[in-house]
Amino acid sequence: MLVKIGVGPEPPHQTLSLPATKEQVQQVHQKVKAALHEDYHHLQPAVQEIESKGFEELTPLLRGMKIMEPGTMGLLNELALVVGKWGSQQRDEYAILLKHLRPETVKEAITLASELYTYNILAECSMAKLGRYLMKERIVTYPPEVMEVVAPERVAEQFLQKNHEKMHSYGIVIKNGKCVPAKPEPQPWLYRLDFPNSAEPVLMPFDPDEDGPHSALGPINTWPQAKITCNVTELNKLVPQNDYHYLNLFALDYLSLDEKEQRESLAILEAVGGADSTRNAVMLLDDRGLFEVMPPDIDKVHYGSYVLYDSGRAGEDFELGEEVKDFIDYHAYTKYRMEEDGVRQTSRGLVRRIDEPFSPEQNDGIRMR
Repeated sequence: MLVKIGVGPEPPHQTLSLPATKEQVQQVHQKVKAALHEDYHHLQPAVQEIESKGFEELTPLLRGMKIMEPGTMGLLNELALVVGKWGSQQRDEYAILLKHLRPETVKEAITLASELYTYNILAECSMAKLGRYLMKERIVTYPPEVMEVVAPERVAEQFLQKNHEKMHSYGIVIKNGKCVPAKPEPQPWLYRLDFPNSAEPVLMPFDPDEDGPHSALGPINTWPQAKITCNVTELNKLVPQNDYHYLNLFALDYLSLDEKEQRESLAILEAVGGADSTRNAVMLLDDRGLFEVMPPDIDKVHYGSYVLYDSGRAGEDFELGEEVKDFIDYHAYTKYRMEEDGVRQTSRGLVRRIDEPFSPEQNDGIRMR
């Protein structure tokens, strides 16, 4: 099994073949680190993606596992040893099982892989196909004179009703003659609020107009203090959590962004030194267009050449003749341009504010107008 290793979704990446020896892991770790600019050396290489065909469903579960942390490679190698010799059919069936049962830990994924042979998985199954399968395997039986005339679709329909299950787009999963119920898709959340004397946590974002755990708490501005858990660790330092109304709005806006936009938003929040209020954190997400976040591979060394050739600003902010390119002192120009643009270094890339460049004394909680 091949996995892509890096410090984020953007390059540099290295491919690691699993199972891997300690020496192979160290080599990949060193190669990723060597390709990083010194400003990012504190970040630890982790799994970013599963490259092997048929195992893509594992990516959300494995992404973020740091390869040098104790225990990580033991789990990854154990999983690879189970699935490594599978053919395409077993891989396809395992992908369906992962969609159906949604394991929450790597240990659970390993257990499912080890027990794959105990499941009967009918991929992209029609009702007629399911009905014929049930009668052929004698999971559902009828008197001989009825077997010839009974409609397979009706057999499947009654079987699913009895098992309180439905047909899924990917198929159906059966074990020991019964439907294995699909695990419901978890509600996406950014913040989890645990209140004293409340059995069920409140997950943000939520719709205030719909019933849920939040309904029993009354008006949101009267809620007691909660223990707050955030899915994105960096946000604990960047976004105040004392205004539940705006925290819910922030969670809604943040989860509506794609992966690239989320990275840029984190970089912007870091560049301004964190929002000075939860309300301003929401405004920062809305005003992302006031900032430019450079691609991850653009650092303090290459910023000047990026501005000249890749930013789209040449011809808009200034003219650059072809004949002068060979005479440019890129080191000096980068230093000048960084100061002129007020560019700030963050753990997720360089950031500049377009409408009003950052000044050296602006370090904390910039207010949005």
